[in-house]
Amino acid sequence: MKGRCDKKAHLTGYKAGDKLWVTDPTAAAGETLQWTKQPVPEYRADHPSSPPFLRYGHTATEYAGAAYIFGGRNEASVCNRLYRYDPYVDKWSRIAHGGMIPNARDGHAATRHGHCLYVHGGYDNDMEEFSRDLFRYDFREGVWHACALCDRWEGMHRDFHALSTVGDKLYLFGGKSDELEPYYSNRPVYDNHLYVYDPAAERWDRREAKGEAPGGRRSHSAFVIDGKLYTFGGLNCLAGEHYNTVHRYDPAANRWRLLRPHGRPPPVRRRAVACVHNGKAYIFGGTSPLIGSPMPAKSPAEEEDEPPLVDHSDLHVLEILHMAWAACGLPVPRHDGLETRPLLPRPTVGRRRPPARPKVRREVDHLRRSQSIFVRQRYGAQRPPLSDRHQ
Repeated sequence: MKGRCDKKAHLTGYKAGDKLWVTDPTAAAGETLQWTKQPVPEYRADHPSSPPFLRYGHTATEYAGAAYIFGGRNEASVCNRLYRYDPYVDKWSRIAHGGMIPNARDGHAATRHGHCLYVHGGYDNDMEEFSRDLFRYDFREGVWHACALCDRWEGMHRDFHALSTVGDKLYLFGGKSDELEPYYSNRPVYDNHLYVYDPAAERWDRREAKGEAPGGRRSHSAFVIDGKLYTFGGLNCLAGEHYNTVHRYDPAANRWRLLRPHGRPPPVRRRAVACVHNGKAYIFGGTSPLIGSPMPAKSPAEEEDEPPLVDHSDLHVLEILHMAWAACGLPVPRHDGLETRPLLPRPTVGRRRPPARPKVRREVDHLRRSQSIFVRQRYGAQRPPLSDRHQ
């Protein structure tokens, strides 16, 4: 999750416990950063001012000084509700929304354009398949709308990609699809094309960009500064690589460039969050292989376990003007208090089917679902274990 409301960055997300942490990047002209732990009310399922339940795979988008949380899941539940956090009054609220509400999902991508929130892709829990749908939520109307499908190219059913607003268009990059899309067969496909959606024309296009384009990856970070799109980090399981490189895409020149900032970069990682303030990118957290345990490359059909992983709680600043990294030596947020020591390695989750979990009660297209079950059984598709999709 990432979000920026006025002058403070609000960070929470993957297994972050039940706390909301706030850092103020304006303190002492950006030289002294401060973390503050915000109290979070207890989750109450049907209460209008309840915060979201603990989750991962969700998105956070800023609008009118507030953060809007959509989707996500944990081992027990999956969600398609829309929540709002107002930092000025420190209050959560559940937003009443109507129209064509997206199915419950996680691993989707989201961005704001004007007065609308756009949500693309992810893993659709109701249909048990990867999605390529694009939805638009109008903050003024409180209504969801279905947008034009990106169905002209293969591999658009995907999750853990990035959707960013640059100017008057939306840019989609990265993520992971499957050879048997939209179903899961543990044969991942990574795509490094750049897809552009024009909200005014309701049309998708694919850019054949020049320059040093990043390779296919998922769970990377993306942010926009001065009309240019930046990507950081990510993971490609087929190549057996995590990344800590920074690429910049210039829409005017239709060109990628691999940047080489001065200073010490963050260790390779995926699942880091990125916030922008005053022309600087703040990179927080993420997950890396434990040092000395390289991730082996594997064929699409293999199901090798990953090496031991370590979750980070560090904060790095990328200064675009001077093109330099700066590490922030401030206490970092943990669910059990402020600490500066590194996190212990997180044990690798075994490749086992998770216990049954309740579904969000929604009406689905039963004919389409019966067809999808037939296809999965015939071609060897399967329901993805959480350990496969979220490691």
